[in-house]
Amino acid sequence: MLEYLETVAVASDRNFDDPRFQVQYVIRPKSEELHDYRGYAGQIQSGIYRVGDQVTVYPSGLTSKITKIEVNQQEVEEAFPPQAAVIHLADNLDISRGNMIVRSDNIPNISQDLEAILCVTDNADFRAGGKFLLQHNSALVKCAIRAIEYKLDIETYDHIPNPDSIKLNDLIKVRLRTSEPLAFDAYRKNRRTGAFILINENTGQTVAGGMLEKVEEEV
Repeated sequence: MLEYLETVAVASDRNFDDPRFQVQYVIRPKSEELHDYRGYAGQIQSGIYRVGDQVTVYPSGLTSKITKIEVNQQEVEEAFPPQAAVIHLADNLDISRGNMIVRSDNIPNISQDLEAILCVTDNADFRAGGKFLLQHNSALVKCAIRAIEYKLDIETYDHIPNPDSIKLNDLIKVRLRTSEPLAFDAYRKNRRTGAFILINENTGQTVAGGMLEKVEEEV
């Protein structure tokens, strides 16, 4: 066992293949010195961004090109995770906190209908129709539970359909509907863009952590 632990290959927790950047703050100084300055600040969640990249902004779907990247107030040719960066675009698009800037040849899932596994962290109204706030990194949207598909028995790994009750530390598979489209990846593919939390609308308490699986396919 010791020999195996010393030699086993450890996978990186950084995804360098799928460029994902979620805007945390729009920088508009509007000073005489920086009259036309417009930068989008945030952390590179995954992938590599380079000056000249064609990008698409979600959920709007508007496109542009990266003209400048700043890291530590210095212009650079590329940025990668987990660097904090400021991205400048060629066009003055309507972009706000929570919007995702991705490379146009590598598009995430875009949907209001989500499938996820939840780990319950607090007592809440976990039932079809239950309403919450969904925090996906810097994006915050309203959501509702459309259905609870099953509860996972953590001892046998059996799926329990239509569970009678949901309590602290339960693992449940749910289908969610958000108030506006969300740009995301499956958790198995990209942990940074596949994870979220649910928040009680009234108290602000975090009631569950979630892992997104895929876009729900309507029949």
